[in-house]
Amino acid sequence: MDGVKDIENKIIRATSKSFKEDPLRVYRVARFASELKFEVEQKTIKMMYELKGELNTLSKERVFCEFRKALKTNKPSIFFDILREANVLDVHFKEIYDLIGSLQPIEYHPEGDSYNHSMIAVDNSVNFTDNLLIRYACLVHDLGKSVSTQIINGIIRSFGHEYKGVELVKSLIKRITNENKVLDYTVNMTELHMKPHSLIASSSSIKAYNKMFDLSIEPIDLIYLSICDCLGKVSEIEYISKEDILFKFLDIYNEYMSRPYVTGKDLIE
Repeated sequence: MDGVKDIENKIIRATSKSFKEDPLRVYRVARFASELKFEVEQKTIKMMYELKGELNTLSKERVFCEFRKALKTNKPSIFFDILREANVLDVHFKEIYDLIGSLQPIEYHPEGDSYNHSMIAVDNSVNFTDNLLIRYACLVHDLGKSVSTQIINGIIRSFGHEYKGVELVKSLIKRITNENKVLDYTVNMTELHMKPHSLIASSSSIKAYNKMFDLSIEPIDLIYLSICDCLGKVSEIEYISKEDILFKFLDIYNEYMSRPYVTGKDLIE
């Protein structure tokens, strides 16, 4: 009967001490909370924390399976928020944990620190695509802010965070999976994620956009990453709606896709 009440009240609760027999249940609880949009009862949160020392015994495959399922949900941020509440986020997702408290200029990022921003970005991706790779990219694109952010003359800056984040992305992805496709994709997207912002803000030429797209593993995905990054904050493209941004990017992308496959430069080379 109590189980029925928990379902009605949208609460996840460990039913016995046998919960602690498998540390993977820590990640399953967080994933179920993300899937169902349930809260986790505090005694269960405590049991999750008590398993912290055993989480490193889990294989990459088992961790990545729960991670992937969590990213497929309609609210992936809940997975990470629950792990944060249980104080176990820093075991397999240390680079995401390190974004907590990483300052951002409030006039551009009213959502708060870099952790909050990343959670908003990955949740935004749900509205655009079912492509898990884009969700991975939205999650990790700003990892470099944890090591690059500094206050200069009273102004918060994160110069070069897209490049400084590459090694952090590699560290995180290699810790949870051996899938090279995921690694190559997230590194590429992280390196390029600031390009669309800077190009649209400076009214750059089509040639500049073409160069950016040429460098991208999936040019259309880079556009969606940029949109998800922009949503929920004020930026250099303030007052332009997300639809306007998307349509502008798509127009530029379509022109890029319609260009000649072989150019004069190709023939010279």
